[in-house]
Amino acid sequence: ALLRQLRALPDASQQRGELARFLQSAAPVLVRSGEAWLSEVPCFSLKQLAISGKDLAGELGLQPGPWMGTLLQQLLERTALGELANEKDILIQAARAAQ
Repeated sequence: ALLRQLRALPDASQQRGELARFLQSAAPVLVRSGEAWLSEVPCFSLKQLAISGKDLAGELGLQPGPWMGTLLQQLLERTALGELANEKDILIQAARAAQ
């Protein structure tokens, strides 16, 4: 979604202000960087994560709840940033450490 917004900025001639001018000049660089990152990111959706909420609940011995979505999102972010490998055992270990 951010990349779509950045692509639209150079055409947004009605925008005013210092921030808008900065974003308009920076948008092409940010788009290229974002596209490169997206092409290399190991995992960018919960469906691609090697662990599910059911896995988490079973491994941690906890009942499903709001904590699960929060923890899965944290694991996804860390995986997308390359901090964690998208492997079930590694993600379970990180989930245990986060508890």
